[in-house]
Amino acid sequence: LDVGCGLGFVSREFARLGFEAYGVDFSKEVIKAAKRYVSAVHFQRSSIYELPFPDQSFDVVTCLGVLQTVADPSEAINEMSRVLKQGGLLVIRTLNTFALSSFRGKKSLFFTFYNPFQLKKILKKKNFGKISIKGIYICPKFIKFFTQAILRMKLYKIFNVLFLPIFIFSSHSFYIEGIKKIYEKNC
Repeated sequence: LDVGCGLGFVSREFARLGFEAYGVDFSKEVIKAAKRYVSAVHFQRSSIYELPFPDQSFDVVTCLGVLQTVADPSEAINEMSRVLKQGGLLVIRTLNTFALSSFRGKKSLFFTFYNPFQLKKILKKKNFGKISIKGIYICPKFIKFFTQAILRMKLYKIFNVLFLPIFIFSSHSFYIEGIKKIYEKNC
């Protein structure tokens, strides 16, 4: 499930990889456009607070660039958790409160910036485990070859550990991933 799917670029990639993909967005016009351009995805209009799916419907839920726009992020996370299966993966990308632009007084009236470590605590309280924070690195075009080599050799995994302090203060946004904990019923 891609929450806040927009025109369905992420949803389309899920479908291309063989997943049964769903996308929801609050905008009726955006969903209408997504349906015209991407046929392999089930799109529908929905509020992030009332997802139209039964409990534990999805193996993966993404929310990319949306959490910073909602009025009640805790309720949004609750609802995404509700439709996520136990052992499922939640991926959120949102704005970083530690970004250098934040310190220059460029806070927005329309977006909320998040402390990656506080968001990690929130996910822990909401029964997520194996939570990781991942940096978003932006490299100039003149070092494109270097960037491609980093991706090919999967060195970005090392960068997320070694350069996490640098990323926290330089990256405008971040990814946070968590696995919904599995609970065994007492017999």
